[in-house]
Amino acid sequence: MRKKGFINGQIITMNPDIPRAAAFGVAGDRFFMVGSNEAVRQWAEQFEVFDLKGKIVIPGLIETHNHLTHYALTLSHLDCGTPPNFSLEEIKKRIGETVKYLAPGQWIRGRGYDDTLIHEKRHLTRGDLDEVSPKNPIYISHISGHLVYTNSLALEMANIGSDTPQPEGGEIRKDEKGRPTGLLLEPAAIMPVALLLPRP
Repeated sequence: MRKKGFINGQIITMNPDIPRAAAFGVAGDRFFMVGSNEAVRQWAEQFEVFDLKGKIVIPGLIETHNHLTHYALTLSHLDCGTPPNFSLEEIKKRIGETVKYLAPGQWIRGRGYDDTLIHEKRHLTRGDLDEVSPKNPIYISHISGHLVYTNSLALEMANIGSDTPQPEGGEIRKDEKGRPTGLLLEPAAIMPVALLLPRP
């Protein structure tokens, strides 16, 4: 099994007995030595040694489906979850307060709406959102991450109307007259609006 040594690093071991080290050796995909530069150099004739030049080394991190980057980005979005909101009026008030500080055309981003917990037990509609934000496009994510609520301006900007065909793998929810309600399901339907959002 091929062995390699690495020296002159800042090794964060996560071992409380030896929290830091300068060097380590690996055999295949396993560490077999962690310690000082001198300890690794003793093996220098038996395997190749690489100079880390002060770089930091940490143990491999396993992503357990946390969507960590996405979560971090949503921290700047309007909290539309329950709690702290228990009714549609509370959410509309929160959006209305935000509109006061925005120029027309600036996006309002919200997150965490849950139709199963809100008092009215229903989805947001473009009518709800138009009432408090007729001049600012709105994009509110459902707590599941699979639904988005938009207002009329956002739909118009994305060219989504009564004649828009249903996308494969998604749904533009429409009312009994065939008009979009503002509810978009799955990425296929959400993407035309999502692509209009300002880049973080």
